Amino acid sequence: MNKIMNKIIKLLLFVLFFAACNNCYDIKRHVETLDYKFVITEKSKDNRYIAFKGYDRKKNKILFNEGEVWGIYDSVEIGDTLLKKKGEADLVLIKKDTTIVFPFMCGGRYYQ
Repeated sequence: MNKIMNKIIKLLLFVLFFAACNNCYDIKRHVETLDYKFVITEKSKDNRYIAFKGYDRKKNKILFNEGEVWGIYDSVEIGDTLLKKKGEADLVLIKKDTTIVFPFMCGGRYYQ
């Protein structure tokens, strides 16, 4: 009986791990569709989501509201520029004197 329970537990853990990985790949695919470049004028955060408001070069209002998969929130200051290129998963924060690249992270792993 004990061997059967061990096999069932291992199978369940494998299925859960595989499902979590698929979810990360789905999130990454979504993130790669995003295309932003704007100056941040406001920021907010709730649970797992971050929101940045700002303006692009043409003075269009921009709202960036996504899951916090980069660990960027605490580094952002009003006046910084946020750059997210379509086709890439990394998020770039441009400050007055520094540029910081934040890689996409999901489930405790970095994805490229």
